[in-house]
Amino acid sequence: MRNLFKRTMSKKKWAEAEAESKLWVFNCECGHEFSIWDVGGMRYKARGNPVKVVRCPKCGVKKGRKLRKKEMSE
Repeated sequence: MRNLFKRTMSKKKWAEAEAESKLWVFNCECGHEFSIWDVGGMRYKARGNPVKVVRCPKCGVKKGRKLRKKEMSE
């Protein structure tokens, strides 16, 4: 899906989307924090804290996890 957006967005907008997507993170019980970008997703100009089923890249546990946007100070 990201490839479709990459082909249709300007380089500037694509860079903005990538940077913002990397701020949207999941936290795992194993202590690992990973972004939606790390697991192949993208979130740009979005709001809310949805629950997504994702696999932790560190421990491999797949379950529903709350997605939250990191503050710039974190």
